[in-house]
Parts: sequence; structure tokens; C-alpha cells
Amino acid sequence: GSHSASGPMSGPGAGASSESGGAGGPTKSMPKPIAGVKSFWASSVGLSELYFPTEELYSLLRPLGIKDSARLHDVFNLVTLPFIVAACAAYSADRMAWAPFIATAYAYFATDLLWVVVNPACVKSPSVIIGHHLLTMVYILLPIFHPELRTYVAPALSVELNTFFLILRRLYHVPPVSVCFYVTWIGIRLVLYPYIAWQLLLLYLSTARRSSPQRWVHPFAFCPVFQLALCVLNVKWTVDLVKRKLQVLRDPNKKGEVGKGL
Repeated sequence: GSHSASGPMSGPGAGASSESGGAGGPTKSMPKPIAGVKSFWASSVGLSELYFPTEELYSLLRPLGIKDSARLHDVFNLVTLPFIVAACAAYSADRMAWAPFIATAYAYFATDLLWVVVNPACVKSPSVIIGHHLLTMVYILLPIFHPELRTYVAPALSVELNTFFLILRRLYHVPPVSVCFYVTWIGIRLVLYPYIAWQLLLLYLSTARRSSPQRWVHPFAFCPVFQLALCVLNVKWTVDLVKRKLQVLRDPNKKGEVGKGL
């Protein structure tokens, strides 16, 4: 569940310059690691020209409705997310399908992560998306080494069905798509995700108690923590969604603008 929109991105040069201590005063240099990250982020739009379509190519894609990097990224997700959902269904039906399931999931998150890192302009909140993808990729590493956790991976990744409708709704804001979006948002993000967090907490507690001697520091301890972090992110996005809906109620002229967010 990864393509939400929070606040606008800062300008490309924001925070990249050093702080001066006034006219003629000493200059405090930014720590090198931070300056390096900020410098990379500031130049990322230019860097993306090496890997992403130039204006000439976008002119060829415009008849298909692809007018910029954000729209191209949306189309990429509309094409690839059904494979994630299908892999979840296949693994739920056949537990022997673990390898193709997890390989499909990792291929998607790694590709989308690289895309957003190289071309942050393709999403409205790149830092949130990058953090989400990194957290998810670390999170789904645990079931690879602990098969007891695999039961929860498909339900957790079923959130990508909602992500699919979120993006589809952004492109085609029609009632059937909106209904699917809201039903899956509430059902998966606000109901299923907290339930998974609770089940993972119970699994951790029972595993720790059964161990001899009792070990409260256990890899399973990370699972409810990670799941809870995703729940908090979902709540944050839900608050953003409600705020935008309230903006529309107060000012109907903002309907098109709000539709570009969540």
C-alpha cells in the first residue's frame, strides 16, 4: 500500500546550501553525509533523465494519456500490481507456491523502490514511499527464514489490491472504482492490518513462552512492531483522505485537485 500523497515535495535546492553566519561571518558547513544525501536528492531529477523518458518520448506517449513521469509510474503500477494480487491468491490456494510468490513480491518492491529513488518526482511523497518499501522488504525477509510466518504474508500483501484501486481511481474517478477503493481501504488497511498485528503479537508471545529457557528477544518480536508501523502509516493516510474529503465539502471547486491526491 504505497502511493499515497502527503505534503508537497520541497524544492530541488532546498537545504543543499551551507548556512552562513551573517555578512563577513564564519560559514558552518553541513556534515558531509547529510550534504551528500541532500545533494543527491537535489540532483535526482537531473539524474532521472538518464533512465526515464525525455520530453521527446513523452510527446509520443501523450496520445496514450501518459503525459509525465507520475502518469507513467501510475501505468506501471496498474500493470504490475495485478501480478502481486494474483501471486497472493495463488499462494493462498497452494502453499507450495511460496518461491514464485515471494520472488514476484520482491521484484515489484525492488523495481518500484529504484524507480522512486531515481525519479522522486513520479510520486507526491517520495520519502514516505521509500520508507514504506524498505520496511516492507525487510519485513517479508523474516518469513523466508521462519516458515511459521508465511501464513500472514499473503493477507498483508493483499493491500496492493487497494493500491491498484487507489491509482485507478486517480485516473478514472468513477463511482464503481471509488466503491472498490473505499471497500478495500477500510477492509484491508483499517480492519485486516490491525488484526494481523494482533495475531503476530500473540504468535510472538506464545513462541517466547514456549522457548526453553524463555527468550523474549526473538526474531518474531519484529513482526508485530513492523505490522504496527504499517498500521500507523495507514491511519496517517486515512486522516489525509478524510481531510481532503472535508476540503471538497467546504469547497466543491477543489474536487479535481483533491482527486489527484488519495
